[in-house]
Amino acid sequence: MSRQRNVDIAEENYKIVKKGYYRKNGRLINLPQADYSRVIVIDPFEADEIEDKVIINTDDIDAEMYVVEADSFAVAEGMERSLVMNFANAHIPGGGYLAGANAQEECLCRQSTLYCSISSDIAAEMYQYNIEHHNPCYSDYMLLSPNVCIFRDIHGELLDKPYLTSVITIPAPNRNGAAKKVKQSTVDIIMKNRLSKMFAIATEYGYKSLVLGAWGCGAFGNNPHKVARYFYDCLIKYGYACNFEKIAFAIIGKNDKSNFLSFSDVFKNTAEICCDLEKWPVLHSSPKSQVGFYQSKFPPVEFNFSKENISKENVGYAYGTTATGHPFMAETWKYNNNQDVAFYLPVIDDFMDKEGEPLINEETNTEVFTTKAEVKGFHALCVGMVNNGYVDDVSVMDAYLMFLRECNLIHFESNKYNCYAFLLTDINGNDLIAITVSLTFNGEMEATTPLSWTLFNKKDSHKPNLYIVSSKT
Repeated sequence: MSRQRNVDIAEENYKIVKKGYYRKNGRLINLPQADYSRVIVIDPFEADEIEDKVIINTDDIDAEMYVVEADSFAVAEGMERSLVMNFANAHIPGGGYLAGANAQEECLCRQSTLYCSISSDIAAEMYQYNIEHHNPCYSDYMLLSPNVCIFRDIHGELLDKPYLTSVITIPAPNRNGAAKKVKQSTVDIIMKNRLSKMFAIATEYGYKSLVLGAWGCGAFGNNPHKVARYFYDCLIKYGYACNFEKIAFAIIGKNDKSNFLSFSDVFKNTAEICCDLEKWPVLHSSPKSQVGFYQSKFPPVEFNFSKENISKENVGYAYGTTATGHPFMAETWKYNNNQDVAFYLPVIDDFMDKEGEPLINEETNTEVFTTKAEVKGFHALCVGMVNNGYVDDVSVMDAYLMFLRECNLIHFESNKYNCYAFLLTDINGNDLIAITVSLTFNGEMEATTPLSWTLFNKKDSHKPNLYIVSSKT
């Protein structure tokens, strides 16, 4: 919808709430009777007290868990004792709702009576505190709106039947704003602790169903893989999932599915993945049937991105998520008449288990034959990681290359290709594999990749070359 249309809806919503009804197709539809301005303000001290007294039963994880490609209120419909998470602006009630902005909080306000409660005089306590206390990550203040009526869908259309839910308003650190210069390790602690308090509050107030999402991953610029891991740690490791009956991550993106795929990857073993709201909670088809990838601005792992690591040969880098939910990084460099690309992927057990298997070319029923040539490595993204040695098994490398081809990340010009692989561990203990492939060798094209590259910010001096003689696949 256009910004002006969003502004018009905000004005219409004010009139609807004031009258208590609206008309659709000539029919008068009443809003349920409730105090839509009611809000419970939970300050940081009260949040700490609630967290301290809440009991977590870690004996069993009974909650049904889902990752759903849909909007939050649509997922909440029909849930019992449901609480929806609002990714809030810490300073302005509703963020840019009145101005027609289109982030998650603004969408929730357009669909419902949420703005009535968070813009009330009582709720102003949170916003005033965050304005007066200059904390770049904001405070642990939260707003609980127990009576929120949803009367529009995500497209702004009026519903045939309004319904009620509750909403908890919780700001995330803004990595594109006030928290831009805060250390990532500090942000990690703050966000995870804030989520822990939110789950304790939801428990204290008796909610049984939660609608969560990619908190702070949109306009606020937080890494979706990290945020998904915060949720995972709180719900699974700390055991908060035991306190609820149903937990759904509602994640929607028009063109960028990286948030949805990041959460799908982190929760793939604990939640059902639903790509179609009409089919939820039906389990989505096997990830093996998915192809393609989505580029993202977030790296899935941490690395030493210093100018000291960059030489004149380094061209650019890219991040993304495959349609199977696997995060990846990539970088490319040029030297003489050659160009290489390196893909950094998680260690996939099914691929590593192929070690020792015979490698057969299905078309010719003969062993795959590959080139052997000396190459120079100008890897920058892996500097500072632990090198766990080369992968010398052809079947393992072929499995990864097949995966890259199926995800459309690389296309080979023939059945001959020059590549090598080595295993890594990043500073957080994540095990990775780096697959390096020749795109151009001695001026001849061997492979192509559709990735768009972000250019390296290079220093003037030259770094030493890393000489490697490849084995193959």
